[in-house]
Amino acid sequence: DEWEIWNEPFDQGEEYADMVYETAKAVREVQPKATCLVTAISFSDDPKKSDYHKVVEKLKRENALDLVKYWVYHPYAANPDTSYAFAERLRKFVKGYNPDYDIVQGEVGCPAQLEFAHALNGIEWTEHSQAKWDLRRAIGDAARDVPSSVFTMIDLQYTFMLQSFGLVRSNALKEFVYRRPSWYAMRNVYALFDDETLPQKHLVLKGFPIRTRADPRETKPRDLACTLFTRYGQPLRFYWFCEARPDNRLEFDRVDLEIPEALSRPVWVDMITGRIFEIPGDRIEWRKDGMTLKDVPMWDSPVLIASRTAVPFVRESVVLQKEGGE
Repeated sequence: DEWEIWNEPFDQGEEYADMVYETAKAVREVQPKATCLVTAISFSDDPKKSDYHKVVEKLKRENALDLVKYWVYHPYAANPDTSYAFAERLRKFVKGYNPDYDIVQGEVGCPAQLEFAHALNGIEWTEHSQAKWDLRRAIGDAARDVPSSVFTMIDLQYTFMLQSFGLVRSNALKEFVYRRPSWYAMRNVYALFDDETLPQKHLVLKGFPIRTRADPRETKPRDLACTLFTRYGQPLRFYWFCEARPDNRLEFDRVDLEIPEALSRPVWVDMITGRIFEIPGDRIEWRKDGMTLKDVPMWDSPVLIASRTAVPFVRESVVLQKEGGE
């Protein structure tokens, strides 16, 4: 019942506008309740100068704005947090034509190694920076109520390359090799983000103070993304450094976090592995308006802070240790 029309006909706005109109009209003649999606097309900082504008204007001229509902975009950026300014402009733009319109993140992912072709090439990615990237994209999309996907489940065999975007690594024989860290990260996200996990607030704290640096030689400012969800009425707070693309390091900086509510038995969750650690009492300072968590491990990948009862778990959690950032 859902039809995305074509895929990435970049810089072909006029032709694609005709294709959307004719195709969506034909689909709706057969399936009157079908939902049609406009695929990712060429865009700029100003949607009015993009192919999106040509498509929606074509539909308007034909008095057929209701033929489509969703407008897809593919936000391939080395730093996934930089894509949302355009996403919000696109959302505002299409809703200006029809309030029932909305946007969909229809295809995006990150390589697990240095690639020389396709998206995000020329960067020395690893399987760990891939997992960080996928987490930041998935949770960032959820925070903004954007339907989201991960490209891809398993590595793709192109005619000239084996692409490393998969959550599962394959070989040139198209065989399963192993699950990458990103597979476990996405398992943890999708296990937690059900219909009861609702976005509430997202903000970025510029130049967030660092208590202890993993590398004392570093002095650059860090920006902290703070995202609040509720699940069955309990708060879930996600944090990560967002000023740069995810790097390949596994060390944590240390920060103090002010939480505007009193969490019962607060835990720190590594969203890549799913490990849950209790925050010891000597790291908690209670205030009238909430609590301050001291010396909290933080890095450029989302970590979860929540009450222990708010986080589903399989094994017993362990106490957060200072050594090794665990």
